[in-house]
Amino acid sequence: MKLTVPSPEITPRPCTWLTDRLPLTERVTGHYQTIWALHADGNDDDAVAAQLNLSLARVRSAIRSVYRALAIDPDDGTLARVQAQQLYRAFTVARTGRSADLS
Repeated sequence: MKLTVPSPEITPRPCTWLTDRLPLTERVTGHYQTIWALHADGNDDDAVAAQLNLSLARVRSAIRSVYRALAIDPDDGTLARVQAQQLYRAFTVARTGRSADLS
């Protein structure tokens, strides 16, 4: 039995998820958008949990999921929050045609 070595010109394509082809702001759906909006509005995790009647752990998990969907490194702390706010503004403008009032 003779083994053949694959040609070096043939390289496997990396696996991509369907969501990887979506614009960043379209990767956040459902109640994650609500949590993202409240978080982007400057509410801390406790305030978001209280407003939505969710556990603090659930809110933190959802925010991590939002960051992951938006390709934001949650270890960046304040920078991550600022990036999420900026993307939320862009998302709101793209969706409604007017800017979000996050002042």
